[in-house]
Amino acid sequence: MLQVSTPPRLEFEIHDGSVFGSILTARCETTVQEMLAPLGWAFLLHGYPYAGLHTRELLQACLHTEAFGRAAEVSSATEYRLRESFLYPSDVNIVACHVNGRRVVPDRWANLADEIHQAVAAHPAAGPMDDTDLTFVGHNTVVVRSHTTRVIVDPWFLPPGEGDFQPIQRRELGPIDAVLITHSHPDHFDLASLLGFARDTPVLVPQVPRESILAIDMARRLTDLGFSDVRPTAWWQEVRIGDIDVTALPFYGEQPTTGAMLHPAVRNAGNTWLVRTPRCSAAFTADSGRDGQGDVQEVALEACRRYGPLDFLFTGYRGWSMYPIQLLKSSIARYLLFVPAPLWTVRQQLMTSVEEAVDLAERWQARFLVPYADGGAPWYWQRGLGPRLDQMPREHVGVDPFPDHVVRAAGQRCPEADGTTAASSTRPLLLRPGDSVVWDGSGLERVRVDGHRWPFAAG
Repeated sequence: MLQVSTPPRLEFEIHDGSVFGSILTARCETTVQEMLAPLGWAFLLHGYPYAGLHTRELLQACLHTEAFGRAAEVSSATEYRLRESFLYPSDVNIVACHVNGRRVVPDRWANLADEIHQAVAAHPAAGPMDDTDLTFVGHNTVVVRSHTTRVIVDPWFLPPGEGDFQPIQRRELGPIDAVLITHSHPDHFDLASLLGFARDTPVLVPQVPRESILAIDMARRLTDLGFSDVRPTAWWQEVRIGDIDVTALPFYGEQPTTGAMLHPAVRNAGNTWLVRTPRCSAAFTADSGRDGQGDVQEVALEACRRYGPLDFLFTGYRGWSMYPIQLLKSSIARYLLFVPAPLWTVRQQLMTSVEEAVDLAERWQARFLVPYADGGAPWYWQRGLGPRLDQMPREHVGVDPFPDHVVRAAGQRCPEADGTTAASSTRPLLLRPGDSVVWDGSGLERVRVDGHRWPFAAG
């Protein structure tokens, strides 16, 4: 039995026998950097302004390198098709898990989640959040509760740090009846955090027809680790968990472009989620936005038509507008290879922006709009996620705006000539990591418990 009072330290040992690298390892990013070396050197030697002015010449130069030719079939100065072996890596497997330094091999995986779950459960810390309707753990992680049932969205638990303000730990949340995953990016689909749940816990994941360079086959990987109730869930499919109704909704956006892209069947596969308890309803749209196949704004309209107005909308608000070559400096550099030549110099917006977050809430007729999915606390800032919100606040408006912008946008929607302005019908609700909410249909109470009280000047 593992003897731990804090989250165990887990590392996965992955065999990657693919030709160009897998989404499960860093080798695919190395391949991408090699394929786009002329662009990378331009960034390094001359900076972004130069690379931006010479985008087409630099990308055309990339297409003529030996490294690019190995991973793609180039048919002209601007046209190519990525090889199947690049798009769909094979021979990639998790061969061991290192738990607090102990190596666990596949024949023990069926018991690994049980051991970790039992170790966590051995140190319960029940508190006031048990009787709340929602708990915002932080970033993308939220717990929704009824009187009998609890579900969690995108669980990601980080170890305790210094100071009095601490991240919520798995053990503080008590029993969880189901887990919902939006997509396979590591801040949404974290295997180490998932191993803190009993392996017979239902885990609802997006359907992934075939693991690709843009999407992990989450059902396969969780089953490999010993989870026995993994449920690939189609868009608009409804699932009953205790007395909570869960509906998988379409996930558009956070693709390589907002329009046409190479190999459109290869996507960042995802679900957004609608969760309805006997007391309240909440939707979680994570990093969604719009792409060539659809728009989350239309999803909101259709969901409202089918299921009625929403109580709480949790939505990202970063926008993340950038020119395609800027992807090379991001954590998803491989996206750049899916941008067709006509869009090389066209700015793209991968996610929902501040103003669009309010639009989305209005389309859903949401009572409360909660900006999330962009860090929000020191343990995220240390990983480069989100704007800093401490005594030395720091933001990058175009990439990581303060959540306060959503509050202002909702209050100042449409200015009039006389200086007044019309406000949105939805009410912005700025939650901090560790905040819980009690909602009885008419009045809202915010609950903050010791260890999770927001310590900074703002909010």
